[in-house]
Amino acid sequence: MRVILKGHTSVYEDSYEHGELDHVDCFSFDSREFEIVDESHILNAMEIYYKFLGYSFNSAHGEWIEPNIYSYYVLVDEDNGEASNSEIESWKKEEMKLYSSLITVNVAIVSEFKAY
Repeated sequence: MRVILKGHTSVYEDSYEHGELDHVDCFSFDSREFEIVDESHILNAMEIYYKFLGYSFNSAHGEWIEPNIYSYYVLVDEDNGEASNSEIESWKKEEMKLYSSLITVNVAIVSEFKAY
């Protein structure tokens, strides 16, 4: 079984005290195709996809918002790189600006079929 993952992100200025503020950017990511054993392994493919995008993956930070769309939040710096723990601590003290990146991933399962 194959699965194709295609991501899109919306980026918002974020404040530890006030939450998400202004929308500042949005863009799409390249799609990637993965071979999986069955649908229960989609999150394994998702973890590899997020690493490809440059982010760590923790399923506690995401949720299925539709049967084929997974939504995931990550704090990023001004270059869209995942914020480090020290950057997050500085952000909490309002010493630096971080952004909330909402990444939605469309999941397409490719069914195998035989041509006759």
